[in-house]
Amino acid sequence: MTFLKMLGGFSISRNKLPADSMSHGVGTKYASIHGSVTGAADTNPRVVCSAKSNCKETMRDLNGRLAGFIEKVHQLELHNGLLDKEIQEIKGRTKPSVEEQYGPELRTLRELVLDISHQKHQMEIGLQNLEEELSGLRRRFVEEAQRRSDAERTIQTLQKDMGEAFQAKLQLDQRAQCLMDEMHSLKIHQEAQVSEMLDQIQSSAEEVSMHRLVRLDITDALQDIRAQLEDHTCQQVGGHSFPSQFTKLTEAAKTKGEVLRAIQQEIQGYRRQVQTLDVEVVSSKATGEALEKQLHDVEDRHMMEILQFQELENELTSCKFDLSGNLREYQDLLNVKMALDVEILSYRYYQYHSTNPIIHLSINSYIHPSKQCLIQDARNRVQPGQVTSQSEADIWHNNHST
Repeated sequence: MTFLKMLGGFSISRNKLPADSMSHGVGTKYASIHGSVTGAADTNPRVVCSAKSNCKETMRDLNGRLAGFIEKVHQLELHNGLLDKEIQEIKGRTKPSVEEQYGPELRTLRELVLDISHQKHQMEIGLQNLEEELSGLRRRFVEEAQRRSDAERTIQTLQKDMGEAFQAKLQLDQRAQCLMDEMHSLKIHQEAQVSEMLDQIQSSAEEVSMHRLVRLDITDALQDIRAQLEDHTCQQVGGHSFPSQFTKLTEAAKTKGEVLRAIQQEIQGYRRQVQTLDVEVVSSKATGEALEKQLHDVEDRHMMEILQFQELENELTSCKFDLSGNLREYQDLLNVKMALDVEILSYRYYQYHSTNPIIHLSINSYIHPSKQCLIQDARNRVQPGQVTSQSEADIWHNNHST
């Protein structure tokens, strides 16, 4: 368009040339010739005639040249109009064809870029959610490890208490066995003493009955009476010692019975303590089994959480790989878009040059050097595998899409 304006300005200046500049040039030449003729007329009439004839020829030549210039200007104006029409036709013909040829691909590429950016945003959100879930699982892992250590310490203390209770039970069993043996020996000794006393009482009663069945003679009776009196006196003496022995035996039996009852009560207390310790041991075993079961459950849950943690880490790495692959694909699509933009520009440029061979030199020299430099720079910058940013691609598209 700048070239057309230049040609239009040139045609306008050519149209104004006969009225202004060309008439001025002819007038100056005519004035110079007329001055020379008038100056020479004073000297020689022949010179005046020859000067007039030369002036007429010069005027004819100038008029012919002026007519040629005017005709050339009209031809250039017609040619300029034809070139304008051809340029408009080429613009109307090439622009829709380029848009029809590359428009759907560019639209699909833009839609694909938008989809990839949306997917990238969604992946970033998913990655952030996975990182939050991973941090929560790590906190739960630390809490479960702390609970497991506490449960292990509790189990160790319970095992220690169970060992101490078992040792105390063994000691109490040994002491109870000793007391039972002592009680049995005391019982045997008491039974022996009681049987001995009963034997003594029975022997004394038999002796009394034997003496009553002695002879019935008077002498015998007197002797018997005397003997009985003597025996009676002896029995009185022995009777005084027997009650004291019996009282001693009864007192000893009472004391032994009290000791035996105290021992029995102590044995019963020990039995109750043993029973309570048995109950405590059973409850400790039950709590130990429950804690072991809880520990196994915690270990199983811990293993499941470790497996879930590993699965989340694997999923996170796969998401990172997918995200990097999508980013590479996105950059490749941006590079393809840049290459297509450059190809469209080069296609327009070459098509414009191929359809306008007449003004090829003027366009190359006046309009397109900057665009040629931009195209060459874009071709140098956009190489296969080279990463370009979206802002640079948008700037290039906005500056060179017209």
